[in-house]
Amino acid sequence: MISQKMIAASFSSKLPVFRLMCCFALAVAALSCQQPTAGPAESPKSITANDYMNESGFRDLVDRFEAPDRNEWQCPDLILDQLGPMQDKTIMDLGAGTGYFSVRFVDAGAKVIAADVDQRFLDFLSQRAEGLGYGPDQLQMRRVPYNSPSLAKAEVDLFFTCNTYHHIESRESYFREVKQGLAPGGRVAIVDFQGGSSPHGPPPAMRVGADVMQRELKAAGFRRIAVDSTTLPEQVLVIAWP
Repeated sequence: MISQKMIAASFSSKLPVFRLMCCFALAVAALSCQQPTAGPAESPKSITANDYMNESGFRDLVDRFEAPDRNEWQCPDLILDQLGPMQDKTIMDLGAGTGYFSVRFVDAGAKVIAADVDQRFLDFLSQRAEGLGYGPDQLQMRRVPYNSPSLAKAEVDLFFTCNTYHHIESRESYFREVKQGLAPGGRVAIVDFQGGSSPHGPPPAMRVGADVMQRELKAAGFRRIAVDSTTLPEQVLVIAWP
């Protein structure tokens, strides 16, 4: 038979361990109360398209924009064919970068405003224009803020942007300003990557589908919108008129 003395002795021998376990439990509880609750993992959408692009160095961006194989998937000649004659037209090329399209517009007879938020690209393009013998009446540089095209009223016949629409954050208000900058009969032409994935372009989460473009442009006051999703292998061409 187990006596009360034996039970008391057994309990007394385990008491230090019991106290230690209680102290440990209280310490853990206190620590958990002091630590902030962990939030969800950062999603790709929390990184803006501008942040994503600028993870690359400037020289790397220049090499990418002027890559020898870009013509194969960008198809600039097909785009210019779709846009029609440019002789004596005034065009803003937003997100001009290295001037991939700007110089083609000048060669087609247009007066071009090469617009970019990054002064490094404008400096690069200025040197390129000088080397090509372009005068300021053919190609001018304009640094623009992220939230405005900086267009005068009725300043351009064509507002063109390639691979840049998904970089603009407040697009409805932005394109209301663009609309004010179009001359009578003017239009907007947007080239950007289709939804999903493709060999080139930003991650799928950063892309803007053609249906979203149409909705945003209508909200900005454009009444007629044409979408061409078949001419270019990886991109869509959207043309809009007020």
